[in-house]
Amino acid sequence: MSKSKLRYLFSVIMAATFLVAIPHHSQAVTETKHNATQQVEKERLVLMPLRVPDEDKNLTGAMETALVKGLQQKYDVYSGEQVSQKAHEIFMKESRNTAHKECDETKCMQNIAMAFQAELIATANVTKQDGIYYLALSIQNIFDNKVVYSESLPCKNCDGAQVVEKLKELSGTSITVTTAPAVEEAQAKLNLSDSETALWNEVKTTNTIDDYQTYLAQYPKGNYLALANSRIKKLQDLEVTGTQKLQDRAAAQQDQSTWDSANKTASEASYTEYLNLYPQGQYTTLAAERISKLKNAKLKAASDQPYEISTDGAEVTDYRTGLIWRRCAEGMVYSGGTCTGTASEFTYDGALQHAKSESRRTGIAWRLPEKDELEGIVNKKFKPMIDPTAFPAQPNSFFGGSAFWSASTSWEVSFSSAGSSGYEKFNYSYYVRLVRTGQ
Repeated sequence: MSKSKLRYLFSVIMAATFLVAIPHHSQAVTETKHNATQQVEKERLVLMPLRVPDEDKNLTGAMETALVKGLQQKYDVYSGEQVSQKAHEIFMKESRNTAHKECDETKCMQNIAMAFQAELIATANVTKQDGIYYLALSIQNIFDNKVVYSESLPCKNCDGAQVVEKLKELSGTSITVTTAPAVEEAQAKLNLSDSETALWNEVKTTNTIDDYQTYLAQYPKGNYLALANSRIKKLQDLEVTGTQKLQDRAAAQQDQSTWDSANKTASEASYTEYLNLYPQGQYTTLAAERISKLKNAKLKAASDQPYEISTDGAEVTDYRTGLIWRRCAEGMVYSGGTCTGTASEFTYDGALQHAKSESRRTGIAWRLPEKDELEGIVNKKFKPMIDPTAFPAQPNSFFGGSAFWSASTSWEVSFSSAGSSGYEKFNYSYYVRLVRTGQ
């Protein structure tokens, strides 16, 4: 006898025992029916991590709790750390190369929904502009690609506590659009003492095609006929989708592996080989660009002109390393063919914060240089020891960078003596030149 039939038989026996134990008077029967009716199954919903302004990060927990309380009136809600960890895991698995390609949002959302055996994904945002909070909540059936609910609320002159209350209001608003199977099940006459419902409670817990078919064989015209057929179809669709995903993933992994090998060699030959093997691959455009840059680098190096200055004159590309530098030390501004103003000195914390601030302000991934990167632009032909065509008005002093402050001591590079030395990182300030990795 199969496990599903054993579970079914056990449920019938327990239901029969329960019937014998029920007092035979009208009030008890009425209460039993009432309690059974209250146990309508809720649809599962996954609430993605809430996005809030940086200044309100400390209220994230309270805001998410407010949303969950509202949504729980209608849904079986999954949220918090379990969702955050699973989402991170899935996004990392689906991302082929996080430096150049992010996970396709639809695929990732479907995988997250599958992980919790849910069909609904809720996303919420709290933004702030000109002192006004804007709250938004959207619920989507990720497999049908239909928006179930979408609403937003402004909150003018609100503090954190008022935003929390508004989120309760937003998530507690009557949500009238639901999937047809949920309506059918809500309308079904529930009676936990009958054998059909006992079997249904078993099969919906296991949630497998075989068990739903067992139910249909036993009750071909049962109360849950439409819901069983609907769930069988969705599970079958997921199986087909899963098989296709495995095939696509295997092909993508081979593509990725070949690209990684090409990157390790980083030569014209390795990138050309990749293009020959994968003319329609994930990285064809990037491979062609790398080949072009390598050819240009050879030409520049052969002509003893390893640098190329940007059109606006503010940046310079080093073809030997592929790095793109700001031509001026931080604090100075490029103007009239040179760097003007006074270079600023930064402490360890100040340099890190400045790099992050510039990255956010410009939308460009500026960072502090590593020690070997900074030493790579030292040129003893000049004094200060750096090419003045590429880096005009260079301060004849010490410069610091990322790895210099990574331990208890900091390394500084001097363009007056072409040397480097170590000091306690928190006690000194240095000039800074920002750099980014070329694409």
